[in-house]
Amino acid sequence: MRLHVVKADITQLAVAAIVNAANTHMLGGGGVDGAIHRAAGPLLRQHNEKLPVLGQCSDTGENIRLRTGEAIIAPSFALRSRGIQHIISTAGPIYEEYTRPEACKLLADCYRNAFIAADKLDCSAGAFPAISCGVYGFPFAPAARIAVSTLFATSMLRADWAVDDVYIALGGPDADRLVSCYKTAIRTVGAAFTRFGESVVPAMRASIEGVVIDTNGSN
Repeated sequence: MRLHVVKADITQLAVAAIVNAANTHMLGGGGVDGAIHRAAGPLLRQHNEKLPVLGQCSDTGENIRLRTGEAIIAPSFALRSRGIQHIISTAGPIYEEYTRPEACKLLADCYRNAFIAADKLDCSAGAFPAISCGVYGFPFAPAARIAVSTLFATSMLRADWAVDDVYIALGGPDADRLVSCYKTAIRTVGAAFTRFGESVVPAMRASIEGVVIDTNGSN
C-alpha cells in the first residue's frame, strides 16, 4: 500500500472511493461531511434517510443510523462525474465524550473498517479525511499516528488487498499543521514497524505532497 498525504479537497480527488467523516445520524453536517453532501447532491441524504434506525442519541434525540467506529457504503451520486464511485461513511469519536483509550480505539476502528469497505468494493484507490480532527476535537498528533499506524497495520494483514493507494486529504485552515503531524507520524510509525523485521519495511511507502518520506525513522 502506498500512502499519500495531500493538501486537497477530498471531493476533487479522482479516486474510486472517498471516506466521509460523518455523524451518527448520517444526514449531513459541517466540515468534510457537509462538503461531501453538497458535492454529492440531495440524493445522498435521501439515501441515508432510508437506512435502518439503530437507536436515538440520548443528548439530541436524533436517530442513529451509524455507530461510532463503523463504516457504511453509499453510491457517490453527483460525484460520479468526478470519477468517484462510492462514498464510505464512518462516524468518528467526539474526543471529550470518551476516555483517551476508548477514543483512540474508536478512531482506529474508523480507519480499519473504511479500508476494509474499500477493499470489498474492489477499489484500487481511496481517500480519507482527517477523521475527528475538526469540531470533534481529536488532537492532531495522536490522530495522525492512529491513522498511519492503523492503515499500515491493516494493509500488512494480507498481500491481496484491492486497495493499492490511500490518500489522506487535508484541507482548511489547519492543513499545514496536519501535514506536519502526518509527516512526524509516518516516520515514528515507520521506525516502530522496523522492529518487527526488515521484511515489512518495503510495504511502507509514503509521500507528503508528492515528496517521498523515509519511513524508517532515520531522518
